[in-house]
Amino acid sequence: MDAKPTSAWRIVMRLYAFIAALTLLAPTANAFEFLGFGRASWEEEVLLHDQSKLVITRSQSYGGRHEIGQSSPIKEHSVSFVLPVSHRAYTWVSEYGEDVGRTNFNLIAVHVLGDVPYVIAEPNLCYSYGKWGRPNPPYVIFRHDGTNWKRIPLADLPLEFHTINVAVAMPWDMRDSRVSFDKGRFLSAESISARNKGSRRSEHQQVLREPLPMNSGGLTSCPLPSDAAAKLIAPEVDGKLLYFNWWPLAPEWLKTRCPGCDQSAVK
Repeated sequence: MDAKPTSAWRIVMRLYAFIAALTLLAPTANAFEFLGFGRASWEEEVLLHDQSKLVITRSQSYGGRHEIGQSSPIKEHSVSFVLPVSHRAYTWVSEYGEDVGRTNFNLIAVHVLGDVPYVIAEPNLCYSYGKWGRPNPPYVIFRHDGTNWKRIPLADLPLEFHTINVAVAMPWDMRDSRVSFDKGRFLSAESISARNKGSRRSEHQQVLREPLPMNSGGLTSCPLPSDAAAKLIAPEVDGKLLYFNWWPLAPEWLKTRCPGCDQSAVK
């Protein structure tokens, strides 16, 4: 009489089946993405203001707070590239915010002027929008100073930069096999432009320089938070509540009104 498979043998066979499933999924998604962890990466061709093109590599991991039954959000997002003139490599990272429960930012654009790179991002949902000072237009802008990425005001962003040149209007849950690319895991500048036209938010169509109305439907529509006494939590200037552009007032104000917020993030 044949011996029955042992429990250990059944476990080994299930493990083999699991590995085989990963192998079959690999052509359409990075291994482990569909499980809610791991790291996804792809390349994009961004069109710069002088009509030259720069290939960037975007990468993201998954994790953070989410409801039971929902997939985990993006935990960290990064963009890496090498400038064609100096051949210097740069990486900008949107790190996980414990107070936000996910990555702090969504990438909006990458630009270069005089071999100096700039990154335009937007806060990731309403809590992050408040944390970063409720900018209006809702951009958080970074410039590399040769050593580190530093946040700069919109007024310091070169006027040559007009375009939203990275893909913002497609499902960024890369665990979804329906996410399509031009070839492999690559998006051309033409494809990015066509896809971004699907966004109804004006701040995703071009780099805005003027404030948006509160009822625009985007981040500027996020309500001001309130305390236990139902008082709105926002700085005041000359006795008037400040609804937008808390930065650079945010660091000092947050120390007293929002002690749990990340102080270093808004400097």
